[in-house]
Amino acid sequence: MQGAITVSGNTKAGGLTNNVYLKTGTLITVTGSLVGSSIGVEMESRFGTFTTGYDTYHPNKGPQNYFTADLSVVVSVGRGDNREASLLTSPNSHGIVFVDRKWNYTNHQVVNEYKVLTARMFEWSNDPGDDWYKDVSNDYQYDTPICVAWKGL
Repeated sequence: MQGAITVSGNTKAGGLTNNVYLKTGTLITVTGSLVGSSIGVEMESRFGTFTTGYDTYHPNKGPQNYFTADLSVVVSVGRGDNREASLLTSPNSHGIVFVDRKWNYTNHQVVNEYKVLTARMFEWSNDPGDDWYKDVSNDYQYDTPICVAWKGL
């Protein structure tokens, strides 16, 4: 692959991003400059190297200049240990990834969006004893936080 290639902005039913999907063991062979390219990538294995030859043609330019992660809530594009383009753990991936589904009344279809549910512990000024809880809130700030409570963990 070489040249100014655009494979981005594609979606599957429900609006989830869907561009280049690579089965496990499949690599994109870079055979020249990718200047001007915008390529969305997802891998069956979620993480790992997805190119061969990238560093030969782009030793000083990060792959995030040409590639994006379709599942950017969980992974980000960067260089792997072998300096090839790779999908790496995203800084946003702390938490539980889920699909938020909503009905679009205007278009009469389901709309999906990946979100990350994160949790944080509250600190107590007194010993709470056997009862304590975690406040679970979403990175996308709903009006009302979701609370999960349990006893004696």
